[in-house]
Amino acid sequence: MHPVSSLPATLPPNLLRIGDFSQLAQLTVPALRHYDEVGLLKPAYVDKFTDYRYYSLDQLTAVNRILALRDLGLSLDQIRRILHEPLTAEQFQAMLSARRAELARQISQEEQRLKRVDARLKHLTGELVSSAYEVVLKPVEAITIAATREWVPHVSQMAEHRSSALARLYGWLETNGISQTQVSLEAMHYHSDGYMDTEIDMEAAVVLTKAQVRQLRGSKDQVQVTVRDLPAEPTMASTIHNGLLWEIPEGIVALFAWIARNGFQSSGSIRELHHFGREYPVYRDESQFQPRVLELQIPVTKI
Repeated sequence: MHPVSSLPATLPPNLLRIGDFSQLAQLTVPALRHYDEVGLLKPAYVDKFTDYRYYSLDQLTAVNRILALRDLGLSLDQIRRILHEPLTAEQFQAMLSARRAELARQISQEEQRLKRVDARLKHLTGELVSSAYEVVLKPVEAITIAATREWVPHVSQMAEHRSSALARLYGWLETNGISQTQVSLEAMHYHSDGYMDTEIDMEAAVVLTKAQVRQLRGSKDQVQVTVRDLPAEPTMASTIHNGLLWEIPEGIVALFAWIARNGFQSSGSIRELHHFGREYPVYRDESQFQPRVLELQIPVTKI
């Protein structure tokens, strides 16, 4: 219920109609009405016959604070709590810290999106020439891997999911007596029959030595990590990517283009072998912006 009082025939200087207050506060009339409905900014007076709202000049201070908090990206519910509930300094700091983390995540996602746009532009404008990625056909031997697999909801979240998957994998290896320095080769696999930008089936893996295979196959907990064999592939299309991790899609596009031009078709998952070393925790620091040397592989058959 709105507060109801007798409105004098002539409004005092500090009481304004909603339209005039809207102009002064630089807020639309619908916004003021919405702020009233959600309990954020109640009018100073509401006519009980016409339901018309009036605001006082003193409320401009509250409006300015609301606008300042909105500029930080806080929700109306959060702003209402700040204005009307006795929040401690620690609670307010925690709210702002959470907002900062959210903004950092959004910036990271937009940086990735920018990289993908640049890669697509290069491809469309012909800058992604075949000489940038030399493709060779070769057989590969059977290997054994330890791997953890998960679904990435959207390609913009790829970085954080790669990082968490690798952290989980290396944590499991450490628990079973294999340190990160003992890993010979790290890899990522993408299981898909075609291009996917949502619900991406991704797998983080490391190649194991025979001694490590014997050690890990005797371990008890393999709920999140599996140890399995990858069969030999008689014909693998392979290319080297020497650039940023964000630019890996360029190499994949070039590899599939070569496969199509040369009368082949893919017959298995995309493999990404990290010859530069370990990716984790690359995404957590500035080294993510350093060029990396990795190999992209796709098993193929002749059409």
